[in-house]
Amino acid sequence: MSSKVIKYTTIIGIIIILVAIVFIPKLLQSEKKPNNAKVEQANLRVQIQIVQREIIEDKLVLSGTLSPFEEVEIKPEISGRVTSINFTEGGNTQKGNILVKLNDSDLRAEFLRAKERIKLLESIESRQKQLLDKKGISLEEYEISLNELNMQRATVSYIQAMIDKTEIRAPFSGILGIREISNGAIVSPEKVITTLQVIDRLRLDFTIPQRYATEIKAGQNVQFKVPPSDKVHTAKVYVIEPRIDRSTRTVRLRAEYKNTDRIFPGTYVEVELIKDTKEELFMIPTQALIPDLDSDKVYVYENGEAVIRNVSSGFRNETHVSITNGLQAGDSLITSGIMMLRPGMKVDISNI
Repeated sequence: MSSKVIKYTTIIGIIIILVAIVFIPKLLQSEKKPNNAKVEQANLRVQIQIVQREIIEDKLVLSGTLSPFEEVEIKPEISGRVTSINFTEGGNTQKGNILVKLNDSDLRAEFLRAKERIKLLESIESRQKQLLDKKGISLEEYEISLNELNMQRATVSYIQAMIDKTEIRAPFSGILGIREISNGAIVSPEKVITTLQVIDRLRLDFTIPQRYATEIKAGQNVQFKVPPSDKVHTAKVYVIEPRIDRSTRTVRLRAEYKNTDRIFPGTYVEVELIKDTKEELFMIPTQALIPDLDSDKVYVYENGEAVIRNVSSGFRNETHVSITNGLQAGDSLITSGIMMLRPGMKVDISNI
């Protein structure tokens, strides 16, 4: 092969390489353009909700506590040694039952001695009265004997009262708690023997803010839940504190609950105070509402497009907001992809 042929072959190869460098990228770009065009033409898929009217309860949720309707710590009034325990822990008792007996042997001995002395003093008083009637003694002498008799009678009454205090009785009917003493123990007035409670009825104590003080009255029912349960219980308000607490600006209320579900006293509850029941226009998810300085806005689906609407909002709760103006029943409210929407954008409805 001659040098001239080699030269021409080299030139032609260089030309082919240059052509390839220039045109192959353009061919590749032209092949990618149709795919990109398809991506750009794909419509945004959104979820919708058909707008409907709803009945809304405007509720105020408050914290409350359930307590026994009656509750007392059983303690002795005097010090003494326990001679008998007449109750069962966790059992029921009736009003007036003797729960614990303290040793009273020394008091009974004093009582008998005091009673015998009364007999002697009554005899002396009787003779003195006869002498007074016959003017055998002065009135002063008779009054001294009478006064001594009355003082002895008072002593007997006092000893009887002390004996009564050795019998620790139930002040009302209820259920007893855990026993804190044993037979033979020496107890004092500071010692708690057990507790006595009425738990078939409970007191529900709660407070409401000052601005709602006029919205609830004695005799009105309130509802409450024991978290995490959703079961609703009903109690009746029977007393309202006739003043507002200066530090918290709240009013204290107390309701009675018939404890049919055997809820433990001391339980924390959530009181639901229904302030008003009214028909709102519409309730929509809060994420569907677009706040704006001039007017709140929402997107609705119309003929395959996202159409923006100016609306007026009202009552709110944790998840929804009421719309008082700007929507109609049956409108298809767009509830997803809100931040990517633009007025008039083509959208498709998602089945999810």
